[in-house]
Amino acid sequence: MIPKLNQSQQCSICGLDSLLTPVAPSLVDHISGEIFERVRCEPCNFVFLRSPPSVGEISKYYSNEAGGLMHQTPHPIVAFLQRTLFSIELRHFMGHLGSQAAVLDIGAGDGAMVRYLRDRGYHAEARDFYPETQWRSTNIPYKMIDFVDPNPKPFLTVDGQRPQAVVMRHVLEHLHDPLRVLERLHAEHISLLYLVVPNLDALGARMFPQSWFYWDPPRHISHFSRESLQKIAHAAGYKILKINYYGIDELVSTLYRFVGIAKTQNKTWIQKIPQQLFSPKGILAALSSGISFLPLRTVCSAVLRREP
Repeated sequence: MIPKLNQSQQCSICGLDSLLTPVAPSLVDHISGEIFERVRCEPCNFVFLRSPPSVGEISKYYSNEAGGLMHQTPHPIVAFLQRTLFSIELRHFMGHLGSQAAVLDIGAGDGAMVRYLRDRGYHAEARDFYPETQWRSTNIPYKMIDFVDPNPKPFLTVDGQRPQAVVMRHVLEHLHDPLRVLERLHAEHISLLYLVVPNLDALGARMFPQSWFYWDPPRHISHFSRESLQKIAHAAGYKILKINYYGIDELVSTLYRFVGIAKTQNKTWIQKIPQQLFSPKGILAALSSGISFLPLRTVCSAVLRREP
């Protein structure tokens, strides 16, 4: 039996602290080599870092190659495969959007999603957590956001109007308080959300309990399952219209993280292996994603509608 924690820490979904249990193994940052412990809220099946870096400290973990990857322009072959997979991934979400709807992509990364939506006639803009000077897609409207700021309105507009929908792909797992952010979107009357998070129950998560790329501590503070995603949506005042799974590369990018961890541990045999060969935005990872899209359940996606 896993012992309960001696120190009190609350689940950010249900607020309970008495039913949190440690999760093994602890996770290693593949860049800094630091170790981070995890806990699980048993009622929610919500797993999160026990003592993540504070809001003021977390930025240094993005000021490195991990942060750069998030908005790095992909190889043209990668971009082509990405657009092809978008057409399958987004079919349920786009089915609920009105013609020429205003959509805000929070955590826009390299801008690929916004570009895809704009090409299909939607009024889409990008928001992310890095300065405007680092935004490379100059033909796409972009603003830096700060969820710590108590006033979210400046970034919650598209062409000066409130958007009908907000896209948050691979964002919730980065937030210190994901429920509070969803509640703020609800308070701003955002009627439709599209969320994508890594799936805690994915095959790769079970096969690679330490080196699975989508653990990525401490940038990934939370680890969601289908159950915990449903619970946080309900707690924020949203109804799930559709919840689904799809696969992206788990093997190539996991090798990237595995090599990184080994290098932080100064293992001499790993030094000659070219880590960039397994880059999550490289050709090998893209081809693997194309093969993995239907059979694997790497991520969990959900379309949510606001309830009064």
